[in-house]
Amino acid sequence: MNEFYIFWICIIVTIFGSAILAGLIIFGTLLIGKSLWHRNDFRDWDKILILRSLKDPSRFKDIPKNLQNAYNEYLQRRNEFWTTYGQITLSVLVALVLTILLLTKTIIHKTG
Repeated sequence: MNEFYIFWICIIVTIFGSAILAGLIIFGTLLIGKSLWHRNDFRDWDKILILRSLKDPSRFKDIPKNLQNAYNEYLQRRNEFWTTYGQITLSVLVALVLTILLLTKTIIHKTG
């Protein structure tokens, strides 16, 4: 292949890789904007706590511990998700850079 084709292949790979990275970044910013506390998932918990305490007062003492465990589980899963998300984003970036460097023959792939 001549240098003209390699140049345009590098441009196409750069545009395609940049679009993938931009999509990942936009997806991440949209997820950050939708937090757990913004969605009103916990708006009726005070009613649930009051009703449970009226039915069986002995079960009321376990509710704070259960809420703490549920929130800790949520935080743990959120951190696992963002760790994996960051690793995927970085691997796409590294693959994009390596592809461009291999196409321009700046680095040479040698086996063995």
